Amino acid sequence: MERQLSIIEIGAGPENKDDEGPGEIEFSVLQALSELEEQGLLNGKYIAIAATLKKTARAVDRGLSYGGKISVATAQLTKQLFDTLDKLPQPQGDTGSVFDTLDATISALTMEALA
Repeated sequence: MERQLSIIEIGAGPENKDDEGPGEIEFSVLQALSELEEQGLLNGKYIAIAATLKKTARAVDRGLSYGGKISVATAQLTKQLFDTLDKLPQPQGDTGSVFDTLDATISALTMEALA
């Protein structure tokens, strides 16, 4: 007699497609990874990390979508997702872009307003 010990379904089979598309977290992770890939920063071990991040982001979105209390597993996955995202290479920004100079701009406007 064969016994199945699986408690959690890890992946959806072809007959159980998720037609809703990515949730907010998964979409954001996909955008971040796409930006890194476009800049050629996803190579070596980061390719495997990126694949794991995609699945983790989807799991977090699903865990947060059930409403009510958030499970301990979802909370742990969320923490691991953010910790792992911090370990990815940083995208190279354009020098002088709005985002690169945001802090300086805010500081200058604050000083001007207080003067």
